[in-house]
This record gives sequence, C-alpha cells and structure tokens, in this order.
Amino acid sequence: MTSIQGAGNGGCDCGGDGGEASEELVRKAQAAADQLKDNYEDYLAKSGTITYQDVDITLYLKQGQG
Repeated sequence: MTSIQGAGNGGCDCGGDGGEASEELVRKAQAAADQLKDNYEDYLAKSGTITYQDVDITLYLKQGQG
C-alpha cells in the first residue's frame, strides 16, 4: 500500500503474513523505492504495525434440512 505524505513524498507500508514486515522486507522495499527517486521525490518504506482488538461475534446459523 502506498500513501501520499506531502508534495513530492510517498510512503510504502509493508506487511507480512503475520502483519508486521520483517526488516529484510522493509530494506528490499526501500531499495526498490530508492530507484524511483529523482530530485523532487522522497519515498519511505516502513513496516505496518499490528493492532489487537477484542471482538465479540454473534453467529446465527440456519437449521439445515435433514
């Protein structure tokens, strides 16, 4: 996912299977973004963060036929 942070700036939030990206993935994303730079652009790659929330779920099941 990319986000616009201001004139000439962009961001790349990296995520892995577990939510947060490994340092290696962030380094690779930053290296790829660095190839896009010119005199007026700045890109930042960083890991997304995990936010845990308590969730209550009520599940209603329809009774099936026989």
